[in-house]
Amino acid sequence: MEQQYPSNEKKIVRDSHTKEIDLINRDPKQINEDVIKVDFEDVIAEPDGTHSLDGVWKVSYTTFTVSKYWCYRVLSAIFGIPMALIWGFLFACISFCHVWAVVPCIKSYMIEIQCVSRIYSLCIQTFCNPFFEALGKVFSSIRVALRKEVDFEDVIAEPDGTHSLDGVWKVSYTTFTVSKYWCYRVLSAIFGIPMALIWGFLFACISFCHVWAVVPCIKSYMIEIQCVSRIYSLCIQTFCDPFFEALGKVFSSIRVALRKEV
Repeated sequence: MEQQYPSNEKKIVRDSHTKEIDLINRDPKQINEDVIKVDFEDVIAEPDGTHSLDGVWKVSYTTFTVSKYWCYRVLSAIFGIPMALIWGFLFACISFCHVWAVVPCIKSYMIEIQCVSRIYSLCIQTFCNPFFEALGKVFSSIRVALRKEVDFEDVIAEPDGTHSLDGVWKVSYTTFTVSKYWCYRVLSAIFGIPMALIWGFLFACISFCHVWAVVPCIKSYMIEIQCVSRIYSLCIQTFCDPFFEALGKVFSSIRVALRKEV
């Protein structure tokens, strides 16, 4: 009895190319949530007693916010699509090399290195362990004791006879406070709004570079460094672990006692 399969059966595969694009949440994995989300309060802050004029503060806030918003939109409109095309080709090449070249090389290396690791470990245990155990007897009689005494005079100390006249102290305090207050208000009234405009453009450029250049570079680096990390870890575990385990027997007889007296 022949089994018939429907020839007109279609498999619907939901691919990443056909899924709907969320225009509201453009950072669903929150990779830039705490990095470039910069508001006016994160850049410009006036502590108590150092306030500019209310009008200057309001205009500076609006200038910074609007300039940062539109500067980023203009930069992304000009360079966003070319950068997306470049990163698309780059990650396609990285993915191809990783799947078809890097991972098979790592798998073949892991198979071969297991045999080398066992032979190397046996050699270290055979020839190095007895030598380092004997060498460790040189330090077997070492005893180390540390004491640290902390007195109150070592922490708190006030000199005597270093007081100015009361009137001079009061006038100096008032002069400093008033001059600092009004000088800051004058400077902020003159340079506050231009500085807010400059910082708005600057943080817009920083945000654009971070979103369209820095983060993709980091992602591509993380893909490649994982392969290097696995190979490097295997080499360290194969050649260094047995040697340092044997070398540790030199210091196996040392005893250290720590005491702290307050």
